[in-house]
Amino acid sequence: MVYYSEVSSANELDGFFQIVNPRDLAQLKKKSDLAAVAHARGLKLQKQGRDFVGLCPFHQEQTPSFHITPAKNLFHCFGCGAAGSVIDFVMRLDGIPFKEAVNKLLTETGIVQRAADTPPTETPALSPERAHLLLERVIAIYQKNLEEPEGKAYLAQRGVTDAGLWTRHRIGYSNGRLAELLPHQGACARPSIWDELKTLGVLLPTGQERFTGCVVFPVTDIGR
Repeated sequence: MVYYSEVSSANELDGFFQIVNPRDLAQLKKKSDLAAVAHARGLKLQKQGRDFVGLCPFHQEQTPSFHITPAKNLFHCFGCGAAGSVIDFVMRLDGIPFKEAVNKLLTETGIVQRAADTPPTETPALSPERAHLLLERVIAIYQKNLEEPEGKAYLAQRGVTDAGLWTRHRIGYSNGRLAELLPHQGACARPSIWDELKTLGVLLPTGQERFTGCVVFPVTDIGR
């Protein structure tokens, strides 16, 4: 089985084994209240316009330059340049790797469950062979999408510039137009490819692409 994860840094690509249901990772980044996480770690923040502002925890300063933007759930320090998501914040402040930061946020927030703890749900039956075939096709489409400037620009910002690394880890880009390549909903026998991709988590229940705007790479479940 193949899962998707969003690329965070070059170091994350090697030796990374997925410990959280990947379809919930974006939800964790979006719904974990970064301001609350920062406050719980002792940061004193004041409301300033649409942002929360305080002294940066990553370098010494006298004038507050650390901003948290609740609308995007992102942080940015105009003094030292530190920036990122709630996961990046916990990684950097607590000095822990990506997997441990995800686990800590899961424990603290309880927003999403670990894959092993997720209760079973009724979904259309999908054989491992069929799932593998569909995901391989999605991987190929996403890899081709990486030729678009948005994906390459994101990787460059993250320091992932080695084209060999892109190929080796089959890095791709979700441009949100996967549905344009699929048969029209209702045009084929049930279960349709739409239902199958929803079961796999590639599409949301609404039919929208789950990782739209994200650079992604497939993570192989070595247990299968």
